[in-house]
Amino acid sequence: MSTISQRLNFIRYSVSECWRMAALTSICDNCILAFDYSTKAVEVKFPAWPAGVPYLRVRKNSLVKRVFVSVPLWKDMCDGGFCEAINRPQYEGVVFPAANTLVLNLSKAVEQAPTHALYISLVTGLTSITQGSGMGCSLFAKLAYHNSGTLKELSIRPVTEADWLVILYNGKETPAVFDSLTSLVLKFTDPSRTSTWTAIKDVEPFPVLSTLKVNGGYPFNDDLLFRGNGAMMQHLRLPFCAIAINALGRFGVLKRGSVTRMNSIRIGVATNIDKAHLARRADKLIEYQVHCMLEVALALHLSNDATDKPVYGAVKAAPSTAILHNLELGSLPFSTARMTSIISRLPSLVSFTCKIGGLGASIESIPASDCLSTLRAKHYPLSSNFRKLCVPYTANVLADQIAEAAMLIAVLCPNFVHVDISPKLRDEFSREIAWVSCNRSFQPYAESLRRLIYMDPDY
Repeated sequence: MSTISQRLNFIRYSVSECWRMAALTSICDNCILAFDYSTKAVEVKFPAWPAGVPYLRVRKNSLVKRVFVSVPLWKDMCDGGFCEAINRPQYEGVVFPAANTLVLNLSKAVEQAPTHALYISLVTGLTSITQGSGMGCSLFAKLAYHNSGTLKELSIRPVTEADWLVILYNGKETPAVFDSLTSLVLKFTDPSRTSTWTAIKDVEPFPVLSTLKVNGGYPFNDDLLFRGNGAMMQHLRLPFCAIAINALGRFGVLKRGSVTRMNSIRIGVATNIDKAHLARRADKLIEYQVHCMLEVALALHLSNDATDKPVYGAVKAAPSTAILHNLELGSLPFSTARMTSIISRLPSLVSFTCKIGGLGASIESIPASDCLSTLRAKHYPLSSNFRKLCVPYTANVLADQIAEAAMLIAVLCPNFVHVDISPKLRDEFSREIAWVSCNRSFQPYAESLRRLIYMDPDY
């Protein structure tokens, strides 16, 4: 018995130790070094450590993977004050042998004094730079230029064309090549979206870029962001103004031989300026660019408010080479008739996100007694790949309206299994499905309807 008891105690200890180490690994993954320049003191914090629980005598530092250094100003970091403080005897144990990421947080705006620019020439080897809101761009632009060979991620807010030229040239004749940069985020604050920068020729500064996000404006008069990286680009996000000025179409960005498949393309909301611009141009401008997206993207998100007709028309006339799996038109209300036309036009479509807008005139014109049989005879199988309908949680729609649309699609699509809706509507939606599935006209399709009641494990 003693042997069995010892084994049980050993098992309990082993399990307890595994849980303890798992918890500590999670809690001690991130560490903050807060530097007070006035006192030359460094405070070591573990932000995930539960409040009120004393620090245990464990080697927390060896578990840290990400170190955050918080200082008020850039000069506080670069004039030697921080290094002098961290080398004091009391901080001898502040070593993180397993850390692989260093994040520097400047809590105050970077001053524009020329002397601070000297510190920027001194800092190289960075892999990630993020310019926060309220901070000047010029020094971050210089910092990006000097780290062009090592940067993997860059998030920056160019205010003027001069800022952009500093990132690329910094006053030199030879442009920088960011040959390690995989993620670029550009944020613009020009509310008019009217400024246009001079085109730059014969430069390929971002050859391995796989994620590009542009927000707030699109001042480029060239295809510089897309040169040489067609085979690498996987995630693209652009403001609608880029589509309004035909930025993808006139340079043939998505028609190049190296652009074969992208994971996702996301287009922002159209502003009043964009809508006014489109009113003076033909819908074909939108249609061509949307068709290019459908041929290379697995997921497409379009937020277009009042640009209903050109967007819907473009998707409805999708090319036969479309490979799209996921389509999001979250801001546009779609009738069931419109949804079925899009599903039929995109045979690879797996999920569709949109607002619900009634049945549509073509379905409402069919007598209720003949509706299911007529639609089934005309459209079944509408799509063998379609599986999921998503209704935005903020949409002002009733559960019975969603259920009505979902049931008709379930009758037409043999593998449609899931409706993603607000949890607040789930019970009412399920009751509606259960009640209607007992109706005589729906009984032949009852099994197809009942599977919509339950959450599909794949989602």
